[in-house]
Amino acid sequence: MKDLCIEENKLLYLIGDPDEFQYVCRTIPQASLCDTMARPLDMARLISDMNKYTSDDFTQKKNILVVDDDATYLKIIREWLKNDYNVTIVSSALQAINHMSNNQIDLLLLDYDMPITNGPKVYEMMKSDPEISGIPVMFLTGKNDKESIMKVMSLRPAGYLLKTINKADLIKTLKQFFVSQKYSK
Repeated sequence: MKDLCIEENKLLYLIGDPDEFQYVCRTIPQASLCDTMARPLDMARLISDMNKYTSDDFTQKKNILVVDDDATYLKIIREWLKNDYNVTIVSSALQAINHMSNNQIDLLLLDYDMPITNGPKVYEMMKSDPEISGIPVMFLTGKNDKESIMKVMSLRPAGYLLKTINKADLIKTLKQFFVSQKYSK
């Protein structure tokens, strides 16, 4: 089920008790949970929630994929963005490429330093794949030395943000990006 949630960008609505939620949350990424409901069922809330999670407004949120090898930072970014965007988090380049090949992504937030394949290499691989080459990429990284910045900017990403960015500035930057993208078409 975990793989299905990640690869197919599926959300889970859990019904059960708190112990069951904790058990499921050990394997299912937090980003894949849209909500939980404890028993006994509140049918009015369940119907309302299902209407909300299947509405066009919910499904028309922009899809952001965040790639970082720091699990704690991934959870923070997901928490910051989850009200405005459909956020999927992955911890490796391979997971990112696989997810982008199978799901619609409106923006990739990509870390620079990752084991095995770093962010710039992932971006270069994306550019050579016609299926995913059009996905905009913003680097969200702790690398702030001139050489790293120049290397990445030569690849022409949609942006370069430092991990020191606060929640309000990140949300503002993303909203400005999507507004500018909407009017440039």
